[in-house]
Amino acid sequence: QARPSDDAAVVAATPPRGWPELAMRLPFTMSLRAEGVLLECIASKARGASWIIELPGAHQLGAAIESAAGSDAASLARRLLLGSGRGRVYVDWPYADVAVATSLATAAGRWWADRRGQLQECDIHPGEWRQLQDELRLNTLHHRALDTGRVALVVYVRPLAGYSIGRDGSLQQRWADTPLPVPAQLVLPEWHLEALPPRSGGLSGLARLPRRGSGRT
Repeated sequence: QARPSDDAAVVAATPPRGWPELAMRLPFTMSLRAEGVLLECIASKARGASWIIELPGAHQLGAAIESAAGSDAASLARRLLLGSGRGRVYVDWPYADVAVATSLATAAGRWWADRRGQLQECDIHPGEWRQLQDELRLNTLHHRALDTGRVALVVYVRPLAGYSIGRDGSLQQRWADTPLPVPAQLVLPEWHLEALPPRSGGLSGLARLPRRGSGRT
């Protein structure tokens, strides 16, 4: 939109229903700075300054896990992986791609659900954790111009790979075989979306997407 002559702030248009929306109930700021953002369309890096979206270290999975206390992470893993949503999340904010969480990792360790539905955990080497933190933050910054801040929690997810037809003729969701690590700042759990009031655009329709094995379209 063109800026009026009186230089008044322009109100952003509401996006079409189902399209991503930067507001999306997540607080963020923006700054203009040189970060070497990759311009993949021309296989080059930005030489000058780029607009960078900045997210706080807190996330929408609950209270921010800033310490190495494993009890908080274990409680979150139990709710996310074994709760009613069975790991269903929306990832890669602001695009909200459907995925299934398979495990959680912090500096204190890693948690996952076994085939019996029991929560398991193991330690994580400090060097491995620091490498994972740096790789995720820099990859998100350089490829998407999105600064997540400090990564204190990582969610491993299997993104939606497509759909298949079940034996009963129902449409079933098919998930990727290999889990991918995602900073918690870019993860929206299903319970967070279901608690939001409906609105005309953005995420209003995402909480009504068909669940796994559902015949709804």
